[in-house]
Amino acid sequence: MRTTEPDLILRVQVFRETEDEWRPTEFIIDGGVITGVRDIAPETPDPRLMAQPSPARMDMSDCYLTPGLVDCHVHLALNAVDLREAVDGWQDEAVTMTSVAKRLGAYVRAGIVFVRDGGDAAGIGLRARRMVEEEAIIGPGVVACGYALHKKGCYGEFLGPGLGNLDEGVAKLDEAVEYTQHLKICQSGLVSFERFGEVGPAQFTLDEMTFLIEHAHEKGLFVMVHTSGPEAVDIAVRAGADTIEHGYFIATETIELMAERGTVWVPTLAPLANLLARPELLHPGAGLDVIKRTVDDHKLKIARAYDTGARLAVGTDAGAVGVEHGESIYEEIEHLVSAGIPRCEVLRMATEEGRRVLGIEPVNAGGFLNSWQPGHAFQGVFYKKDPLRNALSVADIEATCLPPATDLPLRSG
Repeated sequence: MRTTEPDLILRVQVFRETEDEWRPTEFIIDGGVITGVRDIAPETPDPRLMAQPSPARMDMSDCYLTPGLVDCHVHLALNAVDLREAVDGWQDEAVTMTSVAKRLGAYVRAGIVFVRDGGDAAGIGLRARRMVEEEAIIGPGVVACGYALHKKGCYGEFLGPGLGNLDEGVAKLDEAVEYTQHLKICQSGLVSFERFGEVGPAQFTLDEMTFLIEHAHEKGLFVMVHTSGPEAVDIAVRAGADTIEHGYFIATETIELMAERGTVWVPTLAPLANLLARPELLHPGAGLDVIKRTVDDHKLKIARAYDTGARLAVGTDAGAVGVEHGESIYEEIEHLVSAGIPRCEVLRMATEEGRRVLGIEPVNAGGFLNSWQPGHAFQGVFYKKDPLRNALSVADIEATCLPPATDLPLRSG
């Protein structure tokens, strides 16, 4: 028998995987925590609830509820227009953080409740994390890797410190433990827009990368590796990377190794695929034919990874040229669907798998869309149309309910 009235009784459509259909569902919520869930017939309200003192009632039964989305690869410090312009702007901290606050708001409007920031040399992602953690701004939970590592003289200068030797790497890893649980290492350069298949050489040898990752793991750090090109990706997987970021031109044998080891691949199609529709953003000399060929090749590799049973998660590389913060997750979802992955599976990758990548216990219990049980904090995204059967955009979101900050394992340093 209820002794106190609930804060909220909410009605909304929830997908029941056992019945393979959306069902009207009623949530009883106290203090943001679910205390009751039940299927309902819209025309027959529960007389016991109706007889109680009237709590707030919210009828959103024309909306479809899913768990909040997770973007596993973003750059809050970048503006999605011009890399050099963004980096030069970091010198004005007030302007930069005002822009970051707007970007965090864009994620919430897009139904994204957690993001993983891939780092910057100015520590902006770390400051953004603190802003959200300290409730200075409303935003998604931020996992920030902080200062990404790369070999001195190679790609990655704007992301963090260059390493001259492994001793410097150990020192940086020991420092990283003080401010993050996720670390990024750059293992290759960027994909060429002018010559198909060109990325450049691997930055670290297998022995070097293995040494760095093993030391990071001993310190409790989760390692994401920026890498493309068959050799560079293979080294990262064999060295024990937790996630492969980008992974363009990955070899079939490496895909099979990822599946065996449980390595997560965050393939980030948007940075290239989005440019096919926005050629005005290309730098001089870039070829649309090269980009299209690269995107088509990447989609074939992603489909092979899915068929092989490799783990895939959704990351946009938001902040890269042509990849807007927040809304680009729906572009990335459509790119993955066009690669041949069922829409329902892509949504699972963007919710359940994303939470695992960030070190958050998935909210689901018996199916990724059937994710709300008594005792759980209520969270989710309310869509105006069926997300399992339709391409979506920010305009299709009625509301986003953020999970509490305590759901995210953050460091306050």
